[in-house]
Amino acid sequence: MEKREEIELPALDSAGRRSEKPLGEGWVSGIVTGNIISLAHSRRASFEVLLRGVSVDEQQLTDHTAQISWADFLQLWRNASTIWDDDELVELGRQMIQLDSSRSFVDAALLVGNPINFFRHLSTALQHQLLLGVDVNFERRSRDRFCIAMRMPEGIEPCPPYYLLNKGLFESLPTIFGYPMASVDMSSTDRGVAWEIRIHPAVGARATLRHLLKRLRRIFASRARLTEARDNLVGSFDIMRDRIHELDAKLVELQKSDERFIKIFQSAPTAMLISRISDMNVVDVNDELLALTGFSREVVMGWGREELFVWASLDDRDAIYSAVQDGGGSLEGREIRLRHEDGHEIVALLSAKPVDLAGEPCIVWQAIDITTRKQIEVELAAHRDRLEELVEERSREIERSLESMQRVERLASIGTLAAGIAHQINNPVASIRAAAEFALMCDDQPDAVQTYREALETCVEQSDRCGLIVRNILRFSRGESGERSHLDLRQLLVRSCKLVASYAVENNATIELDEGETELPVFVNAIEMEQVFVNVLRNAIESGDGKTRVEVLARRLDTGAFVEIRDDGPGIDPAHLPFLFDPFYTTRLEHDGTGLGLSVAHGIVNSHGGAIHADAAVDHGTAIQIQIPLESGNSASNTPF
Repeated sequence: MEKREEIELPALDSAGRRSEKPLGEGWVSGIVTGNIISLAHSRRASFEVLLRGVSVDEQQLTDHTAQISWADFLQLWRNASTIWDDDELVELGRQMIQLDSSRSFVDAALLVGNPINFFRHLSTALQHQLLLGVDVNFERRSRDRFCIAMRMPEGIEPCPPYYLLNKGLFESLPTIFGYPMASVDMSSTDRGVAWEIRIHPAVGARATLRHLLKRLRRIFASRARLTEARDNLVGSFDIMRDRIHELDAKLVELQKSDERFIKIFQSAPTAMLISRISDMNVVDVNDELLALTGFSREVVMGWGREELFVWASLDDRDAIYSAVQDGGGSLEGREIRLRHEDGHEIVALLSAKPVDLAGEPCIVWQAIDITTRKQIEVELAAHRDRLEELVEERSREIERSLESMQRVERLASIGTLAAGIAHQINNPVASIRAAAEFALMCDDQPDAVQTYREALETCVEQSDRCGLIVRNILRFSRGESGERSHLDLRQLLVRSCKLVASYAVENNATIELDEGETELPVFVNAIEMEQVFVNVLRNAIESGDGKTRVEVLARRLDTGAFVEIRDDGPGIDPAHLPFLFDPFYTTRLEHDGTGLGLSVAHGIVNSHGGAIHADAAVDHGTAIQIQIPLESGNSASNTPF
């Protein structure tokens, strides 16, 4: 269809002369891209494919006043070449003069009256109006033959799909004047394209008549469009007149708004000032700011960047200007120090907002006097510090009182332990007496010396046991923390039950112990754990007014050694459970309860890495559950439950 010979295209100016001027990048008119969009609509092409990779939208591509970049123009045609093949592109070019968007193009052609002259004008338009940066040359070679050569801008790749479209357009243009389709031969290179065009003469008078009738119809159509344009122009004038009336009304409203703004500004209850952004010179100031600073209006209206607000500190001034600049003219509640006309300092919260007054960028400043509030805050801080000192002193007194009450609780526990301690000491004393009596009875025996030695060793051993019992009770009464040792928790539980056995009898209570068959190896302080069990057992014994049954259960669980001490007393109101382990909290105040027994137990269990929990309900008794970590290897686990 087209020739692709290698031809050299010279750079030509608009008059057809060789041009030495370098070609710039240029741009493409929206008239050119609008045609391809119109053709795509007529063919129902895929706009998703056609506009892929193009940086402008369809509206811009169809805007005759738009300037489309070469990159978007070339991408558009690359996409077009994926939709239509070469023959279809030529056919699209032939159909362009039938589009509504080409009506003005056809009317312009009819006004020229001659196809060759129109091609000459079209060449000039391509270079100067449609494809800026392209050199286009028109060369007449004979009466009915001529050549149009186009040289692309430097660095712009060729666009074969656009060349083929123009080929079809050039073939169909003579039909506007009543001539047959023209013959067009196209040759393209990497630098441009050339179209050899031959115009075929019209055949007979009938063809001429058809041409004249066609021109006449075009003229009447143009007249109708001119009439329509005139009517549209008249309508536009009416719209413009209405718009002017609207603007006049808005201007009146704006003037009223300005008056309202001035009234609000002047009557505002806070100090306000307006300054220009460019030089910070004061534009207006209200009476509240004059009252705040003590300066007259004449003085304030002369303020600029250096003395605005009469800053008490230049650092404050620079920081405020920097913050306003960073915030785009805005500032929210910045605390600053200003200087009053009489010299004293004012502490204020400064805010700023940008406004536009009569087309000039300004800033509205607002200052709120907080001097009195700052003085009150200083006084409150002093009172707060004093109060904290008093609270700290009182807390130390409470801690001392708590320690005293804990000692009282220990002494109360010692009273409970007295019977058990007497029983424990009585056993070694009885052993000492029995050993001594036996030794006296064996005075005349042959092995008397050996018997004496064994009796004396028994006396020493049992005396040491009595000393250990006494030391433990002294350490317990003084609140001393003894060493921890490896032992079976069941032994401590059995010993604790024996210690409170006489106290249980006095209170008409029974203790049932189920220690289980599994050893419970733990690493604990024996004295402290005995205090825990004794305190809980005492509470259980004291829970009922009549015969009370206390059940003690010991088991080995995956989580550690588990001990539960349960009574069948009246139980505890669930509302009291969250406070059960708080110091001084007791429900037996009328029975001389101190509220420290469970609190001390809670502290000891926690120090051993364990946990203590109460399960109680009204009329269903109370159960205290204690968990202690089992010994791991040679030391106890400190992981709390």
